Amino acid sequence: MNECHPSKTNRLNMILTGIIFVALVMGCDAWTNLNGRVVDEADKPITGARVTLYQGAEKVGEEVTKEDGTFRFRGDISPIDPFFRITITVDGYENYERKLSGKEVQQNRNDKELTIVLKRN
Repeated sequence: MNECHPSKTNRLNMILTGIIFVALVMGCDAWTNLNGRVVDEADKPITGARVTLYQGAEKVGEEVTKEDGTFRFRGDISPIDPFFRITITVDGYENYERKLSGKEVQQNRNDKELTIVLKRN
């Protein structure tokens, strides 16, 4: 067999490896994080708020804010979906609901933070 020309099996393996590589790279880019911070009207962090994220009609995650008011959905969402909804509930404050577009979520990737201001009851 001529070593300069790969066999059919080797060519098939190279093609499959390339397809898997491309799928992994594209898949990693499609999923993202959503970072946020929940504060009151005086810009003080709200601890213990329940933050729920929906993608379309499906609930994709739920977090509770930390002491500094932050929450983070890690790799839970695909910004390709055209719409998301975020809800926040915590005692002493009005319930919060907001629709987010896939574009807004994409712009909020890892280095930016969504700040949400809650009003007291």
